[in-house]
Formats: sequence, structure tokens, C-alpha cells
Amino acid sequence: MRFLNWTNLLLALLPLPFLGCEINPYPSLPEKVENFKAVNIHGDSLAYKDLKGEATLVVFFASWCGYCVAEIPTIKKLESDYAPQGLRVIGINEDETVSDMGDFIAHFKIQFPVVHWNYEVMNRFGNPNAVPAHFLMDRTGKIQTRILGALDETEIRHQIETLLQSK
Repeated sequence: MRFLNWTNLLLALLPLPFLGCEINPYPSLPEKVENFKAVNIHGDSLAYKDLKGEATLVVFFASWCGYCVAEIPTIKKLESDYAPQGLRVIGINEDETVSDMGDFIAHFKIQFPVVHWNYEVMNRFGNPNAVPAHFLMDRTGKIQTRILGALDETEIRHQIETLLQSK
């Protein structure tokens, strides 16, 4: 009899995790990002519209993310290789504080612009809910490529070169 009671309880509770599955608390992934503003390590407000290039690679990362840390040299190399052709890299740091972000930038000697996350930025990108997350956009802000998780360097180079050639 005791087994029957536990079985009934489990069967009654089984649907609970599925209640509300149709409700999406995040906006859908956007097709285009017009603008966003966030602060850098100096507390200055930076706007995407003032930073974008012919193509822009926006990278969400954090110091506590192993994949993010591992790919920083690759991101720096991409910026170095493609900046002369019009690629702009913008980092969006998801560390808890601007101070933590500053330590991370200093440790890795990051030269491209990095801003601290805020809710406006997260909403503009549809709350990717993952780090690292990468958005390759054309000069109008239209998202051409989304990569949630670790980069495949060969693939992202192909995507960047294709985008830069399609001016």
C-alpha cells in the first residue's frame, strides 16, 4: 500500500515541470541590433552605433567561463587579422562587477572595446543565456551568424571573410 501512495504522488507531481513550458520569458533572438549602450571599465558610456565597423563581432564572455578564457587569444587574433579590412570586435563582459571586468581585460591585455553587461544589452541580443556567445553582424547591424558556445576558428574566419567580401 505504501508503494501505491508514493507512485500516485510521483504521478501527480510529474507534470509540474512542464507547466508553463509555452511561456518564454526571453525575447526571441533578433535579426538585427540597432543600438545598445553600456559602460566600459572607466565608467564611460559606449554606444554600439559609434563603434561598429564594416562587420562587427560581438562576443559575450566572463572571467569565470573556461571556454571564454580559452578563446580570448583567438578573439584577439581575429581582431588583429581583420580590423584592417573593417572588422570591429566588441566584448560584452558578464562578470559581476566592472572591477572584475577590468582585472580580466588587464590580465589578457585586451585592446578591443569591452563593455559591462546590462539588461538593455541582454535584451537587444535576445538574452543569449550562454557564454561565450558570438554575434557576427553586417554594417547595418543585421546578425549574419550566431554561435552560442565555443568558437570553431576556421568556421568563424570563413564567416568573417565572406561578410567582409560582400561589402
